[in-house]
Amino acid sequence: MKIRALPTAVAVVTAALVLAGFMVFHRRAVGKIAFDFSRIVSSEAHGGRYAQLNGVRLYYETYGSGPPVLVLHGGSGALEDMRNQILALAPTRFVIAVDLRGHGRSTDSDTPLSYALMADDVLKLLDQLQIRRTDIVGWSDGGIIALDLAMHHPERVRRIVTIGANYDVDGLVEVPSMNAPDAAHWPERYRKVVAMWATQPRYSLAELAGNQRAHAGHGG
Repeated sequence: MKIRALPTAVAVVTAALVLAGFMVFHRRAVGKIAFDFSRIVSSEAHGGRYAQLNGVRLYYETYGSGPPVLVLHGGSGALEDMRNQILALAPTRFVIAVDLRGHGRSTDSDTPLSYALMADDVLKLLDQLQIRRTDIVGWSDGGIIALDLAMHHPERVRRIVTIGANYDVDGLVEVPSMNAPDAAHWPERYRKVVAMWATQPRYSLAELAGNQRAHAGHGG
């Protein structure tokens, strides 16, 4: 009995090691699978919808209940990239997670991409959801959009958390080249994102300081 059980034990240990190795080297994929599963089974996930605004169909998902918080992903990404933030916030907050125009499941238009345009998209979405004021968590381009909203619409923004966001194009270490060998094979949407990165944003320190004073005046 003991001799026969040995191959089984070895197989179990081997399978466990293979699974652990897969999870270590494919942590991103495993995390996305877990997030997709939580969308199905969690009562905090309300599902996805489209909002028609500014000539595009903007895809968004909502989670949880409580004070609103808008979650914005980075350039060339999608809302799934913010899954850790969504899952952390959903138990106590009403989370609005967006695929920015030209990203994920959201459609695009012929208009060049800009942070101001994407900020206006988000503002119109908040209008449709009847959200007067919200916190914002933004990664990279999402953080820049948060800055844009806070500077130009301080009455709509309570607090912002920006992660890896630059306020000037000089803050980028490297901008991908539009003349790379495989440029002809890049999706047009990505080419528009790269063109935006090369020229935007151009916020000044005075604008950022004014934004801080505006929020101090609004309080709360």
